[in-house]
Amino acid sequence: MGTRASEFFDLDAAQVDIADNRCAWIRLRGIDVKTGKGRSIPLHDFELARWLKAALAAGTLMDHQSFYRAFKAACLKLGLASKLNVHSLRHTFGTRMAKVAKPALVQTLMGHGSYKTTQKYVHLTDDDLAAATAAL
Repeated sequence: MGTRASEFFDLDAAQVDIADNRCAWIRLRGIDVKTGKGRSIPLHDFELARWLKAALAAGTLMDHQSFYRAFKAACLKLGLASKLNVHSLRHTFGTRMAKVAKPALVQTLMGHGSYKTTQKYVHLTDDDLAAATAAL
């Protein structure tokens, strides 16, 4: 989804818009984001969107610290690198989106004011470069 952890954990139920028939949306207002500019993030899993809206409304969504601890425990259990953290998920989103979307779209979805910032989140491998040139 590409949100910053603070953006996600500060959501309220009214910001999860499930009225659109194409997809659900997370509507971040300007006061909710680092850049001061609001943005809308599509959620194509309606079941997940409905669950998120209900959890936010009921106040049952896990808080940031609890999620961080659970994430670290899961990484440890799976034998993943100890340096992974919740922010690593944002890098994963940026890298995966860069493989399928135009740079301006990745920048917008991540909420960056500058593409130079977005570039710090995109980590391409030699396989990615080979696949891109083979597609020509």
